[in-house]
Amino acid sequence: MSQESDRRAFMIYLGAILLVGLVIVFGATLSWNSISISGQPTQSSTKANP
Repeated sequence: MSQESDRRAFMIYLGAILLVGLVIVFGATLSWNSISISGQPTQSSTKANP
């Protein structure tokens, strides 16, 4: 019985690590996309203002 509970705890541990990793990667790609997208309009707006 202890082996089964250990295996379940290990699977939960692995799942949590994978979930956190996916969230970090997803957030990094989203921030990268927002930086590249917001970088272009700021350049055009600075050209249009003066």
